[in-house]
Amino acid sequence: MKPSIKLGLCTLLVSLLLISAIVPAMGAQPEDKNSVSVEKALEHANAYMMYFTAENTPGFEKWNGASIDPKPLELYDINGTKLYYLFSVKKEENVIGKMKVGANKKLGASVLTFEFNPIPMKVEEALKKSIEIGMEEYPNCEISSTVMVLYSYPKIGAMSVVIDSRGEMHRIIVDAHTLEKVPDKKITETENGIWSVYEQISDIDVDDNIKKWNDSDKFTEAIKNANKEGISTSEYIAKNQIFRPDYTKTSSKFLNVPLYGGETVFYCAPATAQMIAAYYGVQHTQDYIYGIMDDGSGGGCTNAEQLTYYKSSDGLNKKGSKEDTSPQYYEAVSEIDHSRPLKCGVTGHARVCTGYLDNGYPAYLAINDPSPMGQGSQYLEAWGSVVNYIYVRD
Repeated sequence: MKPSIKLGLCTLLVSLLLISAIVPAMGAQPEDKNSVSVEKALEHANAYMMYFTAENTPGFEKWNGASIDPKPLELYDINGTKLYYLFSVKKEENVIGKMKVGANKKLGASVLTFEFNPIPMKVEEALKKSIEIGMEEYPNCEISSTVMVLYSYPKIGAMSVVIDSRGEMHRIIVDAHTLEKVPDKKITETENGIWSVYEQISDIDVDDNIKKWNDSDKFTEAIKNANKEGISTSEYIAKNQIFRPDYTKTSSKFLNVPLYGGETVFYCAPATAQMIAAYYGVQHTQDYIYGIMDDGSGGGCTNAEQLTYYKSSDGLNKKGSKEDTSPQYYEAVSEIDHSRPLKCGVTGHARVCTGYLDNGYPAYLAINDPSPMGQGSQYLEAWGSVVNYIYVRD
């Protein structure tokens, strides 16, 4: 049977999409007054890197003498709106770090994450596969768009929007590390899926987030001007009374927690527990931990199931462990100050909080993330994404 003309055009479009850099996704929104240009984002990224390296901040030792590639990977929300610029930090042509910088002031503090020793993504392969799957699942389709998306923070993938023969739209999302198709359904504690960052920002949060971005911009200008005057950023801020009086009181602490990648797509909670257990000198496999956590229903583990491992005598035997569904930054700081790493969850995903860095504004948590699967990642994350904690206590 001969392929249809429509399929042939779709195949041609595959090549054009992959060669020509990728267009905005389904429902892409026009840029609004709060959009941040790539030039402004790069300005913030450079200033923050300059500040943290000059301050000899732990984790940034290798970033001395590094530079930022001015051409970032653009990451979109699953609703089609530009979300973050992912900048690569390079030293001697090697990528030694990544920085996510917001593409909209509504997201809050401009520099969301500083990632150290990042695992390379399979961007081109993911883009190609998302298109191929769309063509296979919807014969005679049209590929409306293909972009890189943050489909379930912090997970990144390629998303193709397919228009089938009936004119209906479908999203095909492929993870940028595993190259596995991600189900287009709302993520839960127990089932893999996707969620929109923008849809979780309430109208009440918008004004506060814009203020946070404006503070990031003030901080960026302070770093640049301090450099021109040949003084420290702290001196410049204090002299010009840019922020509150205690702004320059930097505090930080980092715990030595080993990093483990999740062994399956559902093992972020067991991998998180494995890291915390190893910190306390307890060696349990992820399969063993999952066996205690899982109630027999399979899939991911709820917070209640995770607590079973932390509190059980067959698990970590930390009887005082408990869940917190209204987390605050100072609570994580208190746990770290007491040398207790904690589970630090975002929507549908478990990670370990291993430390904090607070120089007045913004405040960051140090994260050991079991994603990408089989490898894991370490980064500093600006406060604002966490939805729950599990305190691991005696």
